Amino acid sequence: MELLIAAAFVVVGVVMLTWCGDKLVEGSVSVAHHFSLSRVFVGVVIMGFGTSVPELITCVSAALNGNSDLLMGNIIGSNIANVGLPLGLSLLLFKSHIHMNDSRADLWLMFAAYVIIGVLIWVNDISWPYGLALVTALFVSLTLSLKLAKSEDDTSKERDVEIDALETQAPNSMGKAGLFIGVGLAGLVVGANLLIDGALTFAHYFEIPERIIGLTLVAVGTSLPEIAAGLAAVRKNEAHLMVGNVLGSNMFNILGGIGAGALVTNLSLSTISHDAMIMTAMAFLMLPLFFINKIHSRILGGVMVMAYVAYIINLALAG
Repeated sequence: MELLIAAAFVVVGVVMLTWCGDKLVEGSVSVAHHFSLSRVFVGVVIMGFGTSVPELITCVSAALNGNSDLLMGNIIGSNIANVGLPLGLSLLLFKSHIHMNDSRADLWLMFAAYVIIGVLIWVNDISWPYGLALVTALFVSLTLSLKLAKSEDDTSKERDVEIDALETQAPNSMGKAGLFIGVGLAGLVVGANLLIDGALTFAHYFEIPERIIGLTLVAVGTSLPEIAAGLAAVRKNEAHLMVGNVLGSNMFNILGGIGAGALVTNLSLSTISHDAMIMTAMAFLMLPLFFINKIHSRILGGVMVMAYVAYIINLALAG
């Protein structure tokens, strides 16, 4: 009976992730079209920030319990996984060439957050004034991104193709679009939890070691909302939403996650310097999307996935 319930959790979780991911993308497209905003900005704010809420909750909980290492491990691990899994898998399945040359500013905002974490590692003892500065930096980044989004020309041929592809599916009213986004985000979180709960039951039943479970199911589980949103964007041929999802999630994790944690308790960052370098190296894999015309997305996606697998294997061997 226990395995039957676990199987039901897995099936329901997969269905929810698929359906809710589609609704999130459709609602996001409608918002972008209605307010004449760039797809990347909507991907950054709605999809990227929205799917990072579970990480934020985990960060605040870890900070309240005084567990600085767990908080930082969650943030750095999520950012590494976001490039290797949601973006890597999405690129592997994306059939068209991707043009992100018009969205470099959002990339630089993400890298600015990476520079900030490098400075914080050097400072090491992060107290509430730093937390307040990080949260302020998050709002400044949002403001800058919004100004850039409004100034971008959304009438380019690439954007027109994307808008036309979803014109018949995206909701027309903002009320319905808001409902799609709310249901989509909530469903992604619930669906991910159901899927992981069911998978964990199977893993424990077949006596898979806890360490392997942690390195695989738990690690993937934190990225499931981003993966589902990214794959939904692939199905809708929405490259800018797909990439914006990762840019926003990574930026929100650093500025919002560490900022919120530092407002609660003092944080020590010295133990994550090595993983922070790996996080930055993974981020550099995104550069071809923004600087090479007609990048072969499947090759780049394969490199990202293999890099993440190599990272997980290294963690397993290092013990």
